Amino acid sequence: MHLTLTNCPNCNGPLRELILHSGLHYSRVECAECERFIRWGRSPSSVAKQQILEHKINWLAARTSLNEWEASFIASIGQQIDNRKNLSPKQTEWVERLYQKYA
Repeated sequence: MHLTLTNCPNCNGPLRELILHSGLHYSRVECAECERFIRWGRSPSSVAKQQILEHKINWLAARTSLNEWEASFIASIGQQIDNRKNLSPKQTEWVERLYQKYA
C-alpha cells in the first residue's frame, strides 16, 4: 500500500537502518553513502498494529451493510491512510467500534 524507498533520493546510495536502543524513536534510516537522514523507522510491533488496522479498514470497506455515514467514514480514512497520514485516536476507536459491530 505504501511506497518504500530503497535508495537515497540524494545520491541513489543504499539505505541502512540503525536501531536505536534508547530515546523516542525505534530506528534511524539513513543513506549508507552520504549519511543523509531519510526518516525515523517504526518498531515491528507498530508496523504490525498498522497492518491489522489497515486490514480492518479494508474489510469494512468491502461491507455492503454499512450505513451512509459509516461507509463515508471508512472511505475517508482509507484515503487518509493511502496518503500516509496517521489516524487520530478517535478515528482508530471508531474503526474498532465498527469492526466489532460488523465482524
